[in-house]
Amino acid sequence: MRIAVWVETEVWGGVDDHLRMMSQNWNSNDEICIFSNREFPISSDMELSHLISIKTVNSRLIGKKGRRWIESFVLPLHILTSTKKAKKILNRYGPFDAFIADNGGYPGSWSTIAALRAAYRIGIKKRLLIVHHQAISPRVFRQSIELVIDRKIQNWAQRVVTVSQATRKTLIERRGFDSQRLPVSVIWCGVEFDQSIKSDDFNLRSQLSVGGDTTIIGIMGRLDEHKGHADVIRAMALLPVEIKKNLVLAVIGGSETSQISRLTKIAENAGVSDQVQFLGYLNHPAQAIIEQLDLLISATQDFEGFGLTVAEAMACETPVIATDVGAITEFCNSDMARIINPGNVDAISEAIIDYFDNEAKTSLLVSNAKLQSLLLTPKLMADRIKRELDRCGENNL
Repeated sequence: MRIAVWVETEVWGGVDDHLRMMSQNWNSNDEICIFSNREFPISSDMELSHLISIKTVNSRLIGKKGRRWIESFVLPLHILTSTKKAKKILNRYGPFDAFIADNGGYPGSWSTIAALRAAYRIGIKKRLLIVHHQAISPRVFRQSIELVIDRKIQNWAQRVVTVSQATRKTLIERRGFDSQRLPVSVIWCGVEFDQSIKSDDFNLRSQLSVGGDTTIIGIMGRLDEHKGHADVIRAMALLPVEIKKNLVLAVIGGSETSQISRLTKIAENAGVSDQVQFLGYLNHPAQAIIEQLDLLISATQDFEGFGLTVAEAMACETPVIATDVGAITEFCNSDMARIINPGNVDAISEAIIDYFDNEAKTSLLVSNAKLQSLLLTPKLMADRIKRELDRCGENNL
């Protein structure tokens, strides 16, 4: 079977990691051709097999900065022209037996949705939509056209896969997806744990210039405001002096300069600037970074489509403090991590203190989390997605 996978994105993140793991663990002789936008091309490292190829396409992402206001008024034209472009590309590299529209949130990339329409129009028999993040409610000023497209998608796609029940729920409640007409399945993300990866290739303590007696707390991901970095920094200020003096917070992830300036000022005002270090994006495997942390904090304030960093920490046997948002507690409950309410600075501080004061509890949580992570393998994820793709076209009743 020849499979086309269409993915267009504006930022690096869980979508490309998910795609890489899915493709490299696809257990068959299927040929996978990945189409990605030229601005954020999928790494050629993914082409480990002769069965995986990558093509780049010119993007017309509706989310591009500076174009949102234009495309808000010309969405129907955008869909039509993007469909025409995608049909041409799919015909050029085809024929294909199956098509996967790999979207971030929903609607996410309208160009990817248009490619799904193109697959339907040219008669590709199996068509699957993958959604990673929450669905947003239709914008008021174009609600009618968005709802029309939502209904059409239930013809263009034959099945939908979401990475969590939380994401599935937003598709049904905010966008009116009819799961009887268009089955929406949940398949958790896979988590890689490679014993051949050596942390010696990257020494986090050297990067931070700290010794072995310093506890490293890490918070990973883009420095977006809703990720709760400020909450963690403010929680640091509430810690007892005897804990704080041998503690460093490693803030790891890319960001605009304005976000770093904002968080730096918060750290200064809280009196913990000496305990906070901004490392930016680190070009090393996540496993090599996370397994060198003494504690990982995920402090997201609103929604997590899955929470890949938390799952990776579970696999690496790194203790976790996480806020109860989105999908987190679907795979990581209070038997596996310290789970707290979002936006609660006091709760973050108390959880950090409990980490130091209750070593036996931490050990039990880590042990339970490691067992749970064995259910989050890339192989299992890929096999389940393939099963859903194979079922496309079946009678959905």
